Amino acid sequence: MKLFCQYSPSHEVLFEEYFKPSVEKFREFELIAAFNKEQVCPTGEYNSPGWLEAMAAKVLFWQCAITKNMGDLIVCCDVDMQFIKPCKFFLTWQMGVRQAQGGPFDILFQKSLGKDERQRPVCPGFFIARCTPQLRELFNVIENQCYEKSITDEQPAVNRFLKRRKHGLKWGVLPADEIWQPGYHDQPQQLKPPTQIMVHHANFCRGVGAKIIQLEHIKQVTNGNH
Repeated sequence: MKLFCQYSPSHEVLFEEYFKPSVEKFREFELIAAFNKEQVCPTGEYNSPGWLEAMAAKVLFWQCAITKNMGDLIVCCDVDMQFIKPCKFFLTWQMGVRQAQGGPFDILFQKSLGKDERQRPVCPGFFIARCTPQLRELFNVIENQCYEKSITDEQPAVNRFLKRRKHGLKWGVLPADEIWQPGYHDQPQQLKPPTQIMVHHANFCRGVGAKIIQLEHIKQVTNGNH
């Protein structure tokens, strides 16, 4: 199964020190990584100048991945993540056999967090999907909204699309304890990940430095010495 990610110079340290080693450790995925040399968002921080342009480039990369892999299962994700345990079988099973919860699915996202959970239930920073024309249309709409600057990032746009449009996609969310994001913490060294954790997403961190602190802590407490 192919795993797609895109990153810029500001996030290269995350890719090289945490993301890539953790993917290679378990040898489950064919890693397809795109390095965008142009740092369109100078700080690499959420909602700072150039952020939407960076999001649009990421969404376009996902569109290309979908177009080139029609009919296949793929995983797409951000690089502020690390794999803690093997998860390919778990993800495939979630896509195909969760009949009681609406499966089989076209796409499963990481579960969102906090006050946005009801209005914005999915986090598109990690998803597994079967490549179809309907899925490509989802990201085509999101890309256009990024360029129109009618959104702050791709997450509200994805959630709005799923909620309002007659898209024909069967979508859901992945279990939060396995595909885990702790949210914002001013003392990340005190975080205790769930025992079921397979993937850690250092989301809601302000800046790359804060992401590194969280990634390093979770790596150590899970014995994930990549």
